[in-house]
Amino acid sequence: MGADSARQLRLAAPLHDIGELDGSPASTAPPRPLTAEEARHRRRAQPYRGAALLSGSGLPLFALAAEIALHHRERWDGSGYPEGLKGESIPLSGRIVAVVDYFDALTLPRSYRPARADDRALAMLAEQAGSAFDPAIVAAFLAHAPELIALRDRINATRAGAKA
Repeated sequence: MGADSARQLRLAAPLHDIGELDGSPASTAPPRPLTAEEARHRRRAQPYRGAALLSGSGLPLFALAAEIALHHRERWDGSGYPEGLKGESIPLSGRIVAVVDYFDALTLPRSYRPARADDRALAMLAEQAGSAFDPAIVAAFLAHAPELIALRDRINATRAGAKA
């Protein structure tokens, strides 16, 4: 991937989960627990919603962001969604963001669990190479993990300083 493509990916990637923003009337209804089927349907519709929100502008950056939103939940072995794409039929942008998003999700605290340590998250990522994720992308991420983690830590420190 060239420098310009990497720059475009860096700018588009943060929009990968924009489909989680649901402006439908149903989302403003009184809260109630979703059934398992409703939750599954909403989760699987998010990539389509995100792609729809981002497409149509005619701008290449938003076209890339739409591609990422649509494909970052696909899995290397074909078990992902929304289209069940497999291997290299998944756009490169989606394969890259899937790996980064997985590591990010593991290392952030959740309401149901604490953040995982970086070394544990890297081991979990390595275990998913070739099944959930493109093994070449995982290998590249692991090879550059120290720099990527240092970059994340610098960004987080800057954000924390801005909030103070």
